[in-house]
Amino acid sequence: MDVNTRAAFFAAKAAVPLMRRNGGGQIINTSRIAGLAPAGSSLPYSVSKAALVHLTRCLAMALAPDIRVNTVAPGFLQTRWSAHWSEEKIRNNAERALLQRHTGLEDTAAAFLMLAKNDSITGQVITVDAGLLNRV
Repeated sequence: MDVNTRAAFFAAKAAVPLMRRNGGGQIINTSRIAGLAPAGSSLPYSVSKAALVHLTRCLAMALAPDIRVNTVAPGFLQTRWSAHWSEEKIRNNAERALLQRHTGLEDTAAAFLMLAKNDSITGQVITVDAGLLNRV
């Protein structure tokens, strides 16, 4: 909760006065699909990411119209966090996704860029997961 939810809250609290002085802006949080469905992760982690999703929506309401707040929720990303996973576990995870592959780092980065460029989106969760959430 401290890292995944409270840190985002206190970062926003610190940034908002500066953002307002500069004419507005946006906050883009990083959640995970674990915050959208109760599967595939530890209970505390999933709950903290779900809290972050709700925090995003609450901040969007509280900070509009001059500050937009959104969240990107990636699926499984092949990073050093999963480096110890077996090839079989990684393959099985990809096969569960509708697109039969893992979430690409580039695809996830593109979601952040899209939000940064689009002034008409706030209070949303953009899921980038190759269709994995549809199988949970």
